[in-house]
Formats: sequence, C-alpha cells, structure tokens
Amino acid sequence: MSDSKFLTFPIEFMEGAFSDIQKICNNIFDYAIYVHSLKYEKECDSDMEAMQKAAEFYEIELGNVRYSLNNGYTLYEEFGTKIAKASISKDIVFDYYKNKKTEFEIASFCGFCATKSILGSKTYCKTNKFLIHARMFGYNNYAALKSLDKKSPFQEKYFKRYNFDKLIKELQYNWGMNMISNRCRGFYISYEIGLEELAIISEKAKQKNKDKLLRMAKEEAIKKAMEIVRKENLEKEKAISASSS
Repeated sequence: MSDSKFLTFPIEFMEGAFSDIQKICNNIFDYAIYVHSLKYEKECDSDMEAMQKAAEFYEIELGNVRYSLNNGYTLYEEFGTKIAKASISKDIVFDYYKNKKTEFEIASFCGFCATKSILGSKTYCKTNKFLIHARMFGYNNYAALKSLDKKSPFQEKYFKRYNFDKLIKELQYNWGMNMISNRCRGFYISYEIGLEELAIISEKAKQKNKDKLLRMAKEEAIKKAMEIVRKENLEKEKAISASSS
C-alpha cells in the first residue's frame, strides 16, 4: 500500500459507494481536510485560510476551496467524529476519484475501508463476516443492516459466500491484509503484523477460551455437587429429627 498521508472519515460514507464512488471520494477529501483545518482556527484569519492550509498539509489542490469548506463543514455537522472511522491512503482515494473502476474494484475499496474501520487504532482484532459486510455499506453493525426492509442488489450479492470469500482473498492478495481463521468462530485480521504472529495470537486465544470453558465447567460441577450434598444433609437432618420425636 502507499506511504502517502492518510485520510480519516466516518464509515457511514460508504453508503452509496456503488452508485457514485467519485462522490464518496470527494466527501472523504473534504471531510478529512475540514477536520484537519480545525487545528489552524486560532492561527488563521478565516475558515477559508485554515481550509487551504489543511489542504497544503495533505498536498491536495482544492479546485474550489469554498465549496470544499462548505461540504466538509456540512459532513462534519452531520457525522461529527463518530467512533467507527476508517483511514485510507490519499493516493488510493485519488485513484478511485480520477479513474473508472469496476464493480469488484469498488467492492474491494469498501471492504478495505470496512476492515480498517473495525481495526481502528488496533494492530489486529477478531471480527466476522457480518460486521465486515455491514461496514462495507456504511452501517455501524450488522443489526442495523439486517433491519432494512429491503437490501440493495449489491448488499445481497456481497453477502453470498462466493462473492464475500472472493473479496476477502482480494484484500489479502492486493490490499495488504493478513487473515487467520483456524477452526474458530470469526477470524483475526491485521494490516500490520505477519501471518505467523497472527496465527500465534489466534492459537493463544483458542487456548485461553478452552481454559475459560474448562474453568466454567468445573465451577458448574462444584455448584451442582454442593447442591446435592446440601439436599442430602437436609434429608439426614429430617430423618434424625423424625426418629427422635
């Protein structure tokens, strides 16, 4: 992946990406630049000047500074700084903004942003198909996507196993994602650590879960045994009381 500066934005922006990816990219630019411009408010004479300075920080030439400022402000007011955010290389956003992309390339873009939003500031995490699929289309969780009265053709398509698995492979082949799924629910992903380290993390988590299940089983067994012994002692006390009366 590119070493250029990264643009951070709410994952909600992904909604509508399949119908107008250029608009999504434009919103990513304007939002990220506007948010950065807030750091320059005190040292600049106007919002326009702060916006221009933020654009220079990202080495982005804005065609219409006022339009970008207004759009960035509107997006910021609507989405704020929500927790589910993704970060993506400026160069990738430019590529998708300037060049025509196939449906699958757009799906890959959305999948990358989805996994990055799930990871957040973490170097790795455990996730699942449902959350990735929801984030691809701009939803914070799968429950929000599932509650829709009717899903779009793209939402239906990329939930199917063949298409989703193809997308996950693409993220591993060409977008730098590492993934490990070793006979456990969900899978571990990372863009920063290698497969071997990720596999070790997965195995340790599995062992930790086994230890937890074993401990819970023992606690439950002890609890049941104590209840049985308590009942037996009560029966004995009743028998002694009956014999002495």
